[in-house]
Amino acid sequence: MATVHVLGENRYRCFGCGSCCYGHAIELLDDDEKARIEAAGATLGVERPVEGNEVRYEDHRCVFHGEDRLCRIHKELGSEVKPLRCQLWPLKIVPTEDGLRFGLDPGCLNTWRTWQTAEVQQPAPRMVPAPVAVGPEEAPAEEQLLGLLQVPGITVAGVCSVLSGGRDLHAEELPEGVATRIVARLQALRIGQLLAKPELGDGIREPLAHLAAAFEALDRDAPPPLVGRMSADQQAFVAEVARRKVWLRQAPVKPATHGLVVLTLVGAVACAWADPEPEVFGPALSAWSRLMRFQAFWLRLTPDHDMLRWLMTGEYEGAFDPWGAVGG
Repeated sequence: MATVHVLGENRYRCFGCGSCCYGHAIELLDDDEKARIEAAGATLGVERPVEGNEVRYEDHRCVFHGEDRLCRIHKELGSEVKPLRCQLWPLKIVPTEDGLRFGLDPGCLNTWRTWQTAEVQQPAPRMVPAPVAVGPEEAPAEEQLLGLLQVPGITVAGVCSVLSGGRDLHAEELPEGVATRIVARLQALRIGQLLAKPELGDGIREPLAHLAAAFEALDRDAPPPLVGRMSADQQAFVAEVARRKVWLRQAPVKPATHGLVVLTLVGAVACAWADPEPEVFGPALSAWSRLMRFQAFWLRLTPDHDMLRWLMTGEYEGAFDPWGAVGG
């Protein structure tokens, strides 16, 4: 078995919110698992539980997802009957040039509650590596950014400062011009239109529903301050989400490493501007991190790599208008 690398502690506890059952298809691993899920469907009265090699989705959620938002297989037959991918969520393992990396997907909406205090999770005996778009050529950037994100007390504005060419790791306010450019890209994102796409599902849509009106109300010429909108714990949570995204190489495009950090920072600023209350901010940032897995989201927000640099520095030589919308 390949070497398994772990980045720090991986703490997690399930709150049974059911948000993980939306917005993505569950691939079945083999014929035995397919037969097990078909048998579960027969027992629970679920017609055609399997389509092709995946659990069937209806109204963009799993057909075993009950009205109480709990998995009927887990509730009525036991967790061990569920597909392995469902049993393991949010545990992830990904292949890299140095072996396998184990970590926790920050897309669970209760990550903000559990990442510091819950039980430490270990790699399961049987895990299926997830495909990644990031290659070994990005390893130096990964190492640099993972190191930056682990600096004690580093702030969102501090990471932006470094990416903008500064050195204030504990800055309270965004570097000059960054807030204005973030407002421009948030409004160009047209998030209300994006969230209306049915394939995203309510697990992403609901925690982000308040962002559309908040983005529309932003004034590019007078963006709101960031100072005071996030506690030290919230700042640490943002760094943890970014670390997990980079560590697990969770990007649909390449080059991606800087994009994972910049888009997480943009999401943190956006969620803090919209509603900084922890019980709103935490689930919203995790839902944003799940939205980052969709290529359409990346292409709307940063259609080329130059726009990532523009967001932090204001320098741009790309083919798109950095102030305008992209995509339908």
